[in-house]
Amino acid sequence: QLLVIAWLLFFSARSHPLLAQQEKDTTSPNQTSQTVPLSYAEKVYLQLDGKVYTKGNIIWFKSIVLSAGNHFPSTLSGILYVELVDSNETILETKLIKLENGIGQGFFELFEAYAPGTYLIRAYTNWNKNFGPDFFFKEYIQVFDTGLGVQGPPINSVKFIKEGAEVYRLTATFNPLGIDSLHQDKLKVSINLDNKVDTLFLKKNKDDEYRLDYTFSDKSRLARLQMQTENHEVYASTIILDQDLIDLQFLPESGQLVHGITSKVGFKVLDAKGKGKMVEGEIIDEQDNLIVPFQSNELGMGSFLMLNADSTKQYYARIKAEAPTQNTVLYPLPKVASVGNVLSIKKEGDNLQIRVKSNYLKQDSIYLTLSQGGKRLYDLKLELLPNGTFSLELPGQTAS
Repeated sequence: QLLVIAWLLFFSARSHPLLAQQEKDTTSPNQTSQTVPLSYAEKVYLQLDGKVYTKGNIIWFKSIVLSAGNHFPSTLSGILYVELVDSNETILETKLIKLENGIGQGFFELFEAYAPGTYLIRAYTNWNKNFGPDFFFKEYIQVFDTGLGVQGPPINSVKFIKEGAEVYRLTATFNPLGIDSLHQDKLKVSINLDNKVDTLFLKKNKDDEYRLDYTFSDKSRLARLQMQTENHEVYASTIILDQDLIDLQFLPESGQLVHGITSKVGFKVLDAKGKGKMVEGEIIDEQDNLIVPFQSNELGMGSFLMLNADSTKQYYARIKAEAPTQNTVLYPLPKVASVGNVLSIKKEGDNLQIRVKSNYLKQDSIYLTLSQGGKRLYDLKLELLPNGTFSLELPGQTAS
């Protein structure tokens, strides 16, 4: 089953002029101009074995080439071109990787003669030159001299220590050279503990390391550590302090909850190891009033219907505990927008039902564009009803 994507553009004829737009030409002089639909393009992905290397090591990679139209492995190209490019944009080496059902693998050797610095891994098929550099794979890596001790992630050796009833310590080692080979001086570090942010400047210790030793009193569930180098390169990592933590993510239909409009809200529940978790609970408002119950499947996914969301209220999810506990954890839903539009899509039998609802546009024009598999199917100009709604049913061949 192919996914139908609908794009909706609202405008008010009274306040917004009609603008003509031109597509930006991203084709470089040595590439063929695009004359073929984008659905015939190929998408190139490379999985590298790292992002930080020392000279003398080998960069191993696996390549995956998919069809942009259906995201299946592509059979259009039998050869993938993979380039190693230095900071002067000189192509040092080009590998021709044989593809079988869109899959290939290869490597680059980082010779001792290579200068330390930032390098680019670029990959493309000859066919993809028809579509410009947006369809080229690009990934930057850092290469250092042998023996600089840059192995390991930029933030490592993280420890969370409970020292007393209400005293906690968080220690970590930062390696700014892993993201910025030119960094030398103090390192800016921020610690976000449950949305409470503290900023520090670290100096190197006697072992030539940037070491964090941070004490705090409030028990936190998550810590987000971020460093920023002299050249404004940024790296962040989220640390789970509570192994019973549940990550609950909300995905309102059409991107947001809107005041006075009923919306379907998808959600995903992950445990501390990033795996889906089956839970059940209820949506409540700030006055503890029950709005709607919910339950996920074994993969941690589910949905519920939010009736007439109110922008003057804050809504929360409360998960039923597996065992009795004195602590109640509330997960806030996204704030409800006071004005906005909601586009909903639902399959009704063999047909596709599209509904539009706005709480501020009345009898205005909307433009509706529907695409399937990268192919544009419909461009429609429609009129909202006086109550700000519109519905459309498409035939079965589009919904399939």
